[in-house]
This record gives sequence, C-alpha cells and structure tokens, in this order.
Amino acid sequence: MAVNCDENKKVREIFDAAIKLESEIENDSNSSSSISHQEKTTRCIQMLEDVTRMISELGLFSTNEDVDEVITSDLRYFLLPALLGYLTLRRIESLVSRLDLLKIADVYYKDFLTRCQDYKIAKVEAKEKDDSDACTNSTDLAQMTRRREQKIQRFREQKANEVRLAELSKLVESEHSDEEVRREFYLVTIKRWISTALEDLDSIHMEKGMLEQMADSRLNQSNVKAPDKPRPCLEPLKPIIITRDKVQAAVFGAGYPGLPTYSVEEFVQQRYGDMQIDA
Repeated sequence: MAVNCDENKKVREIFDAAIKLESEIENDSNSSSSISHQEKTTRCIQMLEDVTRMISELGLFSTNEDVDEVITSDLRYFLLPALLGYLTLRRIESLVSRLDLLKIADVYYKDFLTRCQDYKIAKVEAKEKDDSDACTNSTDLAQMTRRREQKIQRFREQKANEVRLAELSKLVESEHSDEEVRREFYLVTIKRWISTALEDLDSIHMEKGMLEQMADSRLNQSNVKAPDKPRPCLEPLKPIIITRDKVQAAVFGAGYPGLPTYSVEEFVQQRYGDMQIDA
C-alpha cells in the first residue's frame, strides 16, 4: 500500500517519543505505584495504542510477508504489542482488576510472538498451559527438565542480545550508521523482547492461577455475606492490536465505538497538535 510520507513520519515521531518515555519509566527511581510513575505509564500506553491504530490504517504490514520484505524503518513497529504488554503489567488501576490487566497483557504478548513467528523472525510459540503441568510421572518430569533447559537457553540468548544491543546502539547513534547496522539493531531488539515476552507469559500464567484460585475460594465461603458495593459501569478494557481487518482498522470509527472517524493526519493533528511531542 502506498503510504503518505508525512503521515509515516508523524507516526514515527510519536512512536519514538513513546520509546523515550518507556525508557524513562523503566529507569524511574520513584515507586511504581507513585502518581507520577502511573501517569507516565498511562501516557505511554495511550501513545502506543495511537500508533497501533495508525499502523493498521496505513497498512504497513501484510499477513503474506516475511521480515525480509519489511523495510528497515518499519521494523520498530513489531515492538508495539510487546511494549503494550510490558506496560499493561505495570499499571495499577483502582477500577480495573489485576486479573483483567493480566489477561490483556497476555493477549498483547501472544500477538507479538505470533507475529514474530509469522514473519519468520524467530521460531517461538506461546502455548496455553493448564493445571496438568504438575509433576506426577516421569513424562511430566521430562517436560519440566526440558522447560528448565529452555529457560537456561533463553537466559543465555537474552544476555548475548543485550551485549550485542549495547554495541549496536553506539553504531546506530553515529551519523554514518548504514542500513545494515540499523536493521540488525531492530532485529536484535525484537529478539530481546521475545525473551522478555516469554518470561512475562510464565509469570502471567502463575499469577492468573493464584488470582483465580482466590476468587474461587471467596465464592465458596459462607453464603451469608454483606452485599457487594455497587461498582461503576465501565466499558471493559480491550487490547489494541495491529490488524488489516477494515472493520477494526477504520481509524477511530467502526471497531472503536464512541470515537469519531479521522484520517491518520487529522487524528495526529487533533491529538498531538503541531507535533511538538513532549514525552
């Protein structure tokens, strides 16, 4: 699909500002529950969701491509669902349950891993786990041993990627960096986030299990209890993922009820003004 260069540049500027803000969040010395930290997290999520919607509208990705067909400057957008999964896990919302946030992060990370698999960036999969994972026989023990070996291998790959990223970051910052260096930088960054996604998915599975058990326990308690306090009627949180589906991809119209329909350029102007983006 032909893409308006100005629109693509504006989307890139918003994405880069979000990346800068995410780095500030990751290195923030304040408590993750502090107002300032949560405000930054919410702002960064909003920016990344905006970019996701605009990427869908611009049609930068296709399901019948592999990574070699994606231009270097667009590789960064593979990170969108991974970043949104990471930040969603770090949200603290009084009106949204922790379990709902875990489910949303789970969708984001699995979308990210599926896209990486589809584009042949890496062989990854995020299988659903169940309570039968418990070690009850030799087969289960072999599975646990294999998972442990996979985690060790993943850890080694993560460390190697971090070392290479440190080297590439210096080269990318140079005015004379070539496309090959920039391409490797993005691909290694994506692989680093694959490791993060797999680790976080393991944590999500464990935490979801504990929360669901706690919920079941509360339901099984005495039938005589005080009536629940009424909760505000809120539209449920939904993950925003890159899609080529025209119903969802109609920018901020059908598929995103309650929001007016804009072109990408009109939306950027309405949301970000003259692009003096301050993360």
